[in-house]
Amino acid sequence: MSAVKWTRHSTMPTGFLVTRMKHPNEDDASVLHVLPTLWDLRSTEAWVRFRNTLTDTWATNHIVKFTWLAWW
Repeated sequence: MSAVKWTRHSTMPTGFLVTRMKHPNEDDASVLHVLPTLWDLRSTEAWVRFRNTLTDTWATNHIVKFTWLAWW
């Protein structure tokens, strides 16, 4: 799980997009099977969790790289 915090806004964003990126030490299969999920969206932060679709569990032991975009 990862927290994304913003400091320039005090209201919840209208929308939020999170995209998974490939980590330099990661194989292609891992990128395809570990998916980001917007878990919670608040006025000060968003929580992103990562799901391993091969095992149908949360990907708690994976190093992940992601980018996000929020708009108000």
